[in-house]
Amino acid sequence: MGHDLRSPVAPIRMAVQMLGMDSMNSAEQANCLKLLDRQVDLLLANIEDMSELLRINAGTFEFNPVNADLGDCFEFLEGRSALMRELKHSGTTLVTVPWPSPLVARHDPDRLVTVLEFLLSRFARYGARGGTVRLALKPGPGIALWSMEADATPLADDAEFQYVLGNSSAVNECEGRALLARELVVLHGLQFLSMPPGEGIAFSMPIET
Repeated sequence: MGHDLRSPVAPIRMAVQMLGMDSMNSAEQANCLKLLDRQVDLLLANIEDMSELLRINAGTFEFNPVNADLGDCFEFLEGRSALMRELKHSGTTLVTVPWPSPLVARHDPDRLVTVLEFLLSRFARYGARGGTVRLALKPGPGIALWSMEADATPLADDAEFQYVLGNSSAVNECEGRALLARELVVLHGLQFLSMPPGEGIAFSMPIET
């Protein structure tokens, strides 16, 4: 978990040192400020993840599922500034395709969005630069089906991504965000489906009928 907290600090320190240099022009200063903004967002998100994990380990974690429209998750995702900045920085285009009618499922909206955020961030970080991720939601028999269509080939060797999907038990190779995402996957009863290599991921969850 320490790595999650330390990793944004080095870029922040570097940017602060660079801003103290008299030789920087206005464009370089603007880039440093963007870097600072992005890394502070990441640091704050990591701190929140660590707090959630500590509550889980201490037995004080409150999972608050409610019957709500899954379509609201698309709007909540837009409010995750750290994810939006990461997508922009990587040149990744996020295309969202919500179902036009309400799909009501029992879930904790904020925590389910945390799972979506983790998965999308891995596509942004390890996918082809300038690529597109298509996030879609549709109903099935008694289930809601989520899909992320993108080239997932580079993620086959991503230990944290595979751990969250339940394909790996290498918990020692995972940092806090992956550990938290996996806990939330289990709490929501998400079931990842088999997909052709490189075509993305899909998972289902029960819906209220």
